[in-house]
Amino acid sequence: MNLSAAAHLARGSLSGNGLRILLTVACIALGVALAGAVHTVHSSALAEIDRAARALAGAADLEVRGPRSGFDDALFAPIASLPGVAAASPVLEMDVALAGGGSLRVLGIDAFRAVRLQPAFAASALATGAPGAAALLDARGAWLSPPALARLGLRAGGKLRLLSGNGLRVYQVAGALAGFADADLAVSDIAAAQADFARLGALSRIDLRLKGGVDEARFREDAAHLLPPGVVLSPAASISGRAADITRAYRVNLDALALVALGTGAFLVFSTLALQAARRRQEFALLRALGVTRRGLAALLAFEGALIGGAGAIVGTLIGLAGSRELLARAGGDLGAGFFNGNANAFSPDVAGLGGIALLGIGMSVAGAWWVARAVGRIDVAEALRDRAVDLPQAGARGWMAALLFLAGVPLLWAPPVAQLPLGGYAAIALWLAAAVAAVGPLCRAILARARPAGAVSSLALAQLRHLPGHLAASVAGIVVSASLCIAMAIMVFSFRVSLEEWLGGVVNADLYVRAADSGETGFFSDDEQQRIAALPEIAGIEPLRYDRLVLGDRGAALTLIARPIHARILAGFQAVPPGMPARGAEIPVWISEAARDLQGW
Repeated sequence: MNLSAAAHLARGSLSGNGLRILLTVACIALGVALAGAVHTVHSSALAEIDRAARALAGAADLEVRGPRSGFDDALFAPIASLPGVAAASPVLEMDVALAGGGSLRVLGIDAFRAVRLQPAFAASALATGAPGAAALLDARGAWLSPPALARLGLRAGGKLRLLSGNGLRVYQVAGALAGFADADLAVSDIAAAQADFARLGALSRIDLRLKGGVDEARFREDAAHLLPPGVVLSPAASISGRAADITRAYRVNLDALALVALGTGAFLVFSTLALQAARRRQEFALLRALGVTRRGLAALLAFEGALIGGAGAIVGTLIGLAGSRELLARAGGDLGAGFFNGNANAFSPDVAGLGGIALLGIGMSVAGAWWVARAVGRIDVAEALRDRAVDLPQAGARGWMAALLFLAGVPLLWAPPVAQLPLGGYAAIALWLAAAVAAVGPLCRAILARARPAGAVSSLALAQLRHLPGHLAASVAGIVVSASLCIAMAIMVFSFRVSLEEWLGGVVNADLYVRAADSGETGFFSDDEQQRIAALPEIAGIEPLRYDRLVLGDRGAALTLIARPIHARILAGFQAVPPGMPARGAEIPVWISEAARDLQGW
């Protein structure tokens, strides 16, 4: 069968089932749109973070990085004096709360050291007529990147109002950092930043440029003995990799939701083409009599499936691009989760990734058509030409096949995670879903054989179903898959919500939760402010909390540390094991989560 004939046959078939085809295309488009939007939002966010990190790293080869609260700046001298270091620049990096809400990344730098690694600092100062890098030494001055100026509506000479604790720090905008068009940040003198934001004696990182010919791996080994626990030496501009690790959980869940929509779309394709095939039984038999082979009929149905999948992929990709642009503009690259604060939300679609998602949608549609083609290929030509029945021969599913698929999924429940992802669990779900589909035919036949109708209407309905067992199996299979996937997603989302509520009940377990600022890491309550809050007549008691983020390795996921008063009621809420308070000793007791136990092996 040539392509022209296949196109004419496909056009006639698809045009005769317009509403059902539109529903199928819409379902595939939904899956492609969701997967494409998630991928585009995340790739745009990581691309923006990577561009900003590379702009800030400048000529640096390595960076010494510690926890979010910083590490002792006494480490700078021994690191900078290592034989292989050509230049070293100390940096204090903070996510500072803005007085009007929101946050801004602020870098405190030593201007004379930073210009050796990042000439853009001095270039920006000279471009605006300021006296070179010395302009960055002004304790009350701050330089902002163009994205930060645009977002905050500021310009040179304006006032930048930042929060430190519950106090206000006002900076004058000295000018624009023209060399940092890809970063949303402000830069000030490091000594002023340490004093203003209660970070005296603290650094966030040390940028290093190595001398020519120095072996990086050997240098990292030699420098490791100088680093205290919680401080690591890693390649410069590697933050995008860490950001990808942090956001993996929510991306996997959203991708699973997209696959649910694609899977449902594939079975709608199967159901739609199966019902069409039942009505085109004589047409297929005539084509076979005219010399079209089984392979030719399979290719025709695959072509129809590809047309449906292609239409859905195109529509879904366009919707995904439009939706991702809107999400980036409104919620940011982390969908409002707070992972990527301080970064611009540039729209950077990944053409290769979107193409792969579109091909996945087409492939799943073709797979549904191929399953129908298996049944079409089993049509008896002579019988189909004589008989005007509109049933579709079933594809030969047997009860033993369903049982085998179900049993094959059981061992996968104990499969270890792959790259920290429960791929075995996903595979088990796929096998059990296939088992349910394979069981549809045998179960329908068994139920119809034992059914005993009571009236004339039910007898006619039962006779119709018994006359069209293949038709019934195709319809029920689509319902089974759609319902199963939707129920699975509902259980997953509900379980996550219940787990989150239980976790919040253990962590907060209070009537009110008060923050010093709505975002950022520089807002805090002083001891005096805590006592004044506790003294209010309506307050029965307060429990202060403080958070920090610890670094365990150059690519390992960050660990959140929560410092708070610990007592028996808190341990009961956490369901701590063992349940009681440990005996007092020289070491500070620390309780770890199940995730930390599993990931770190503690």
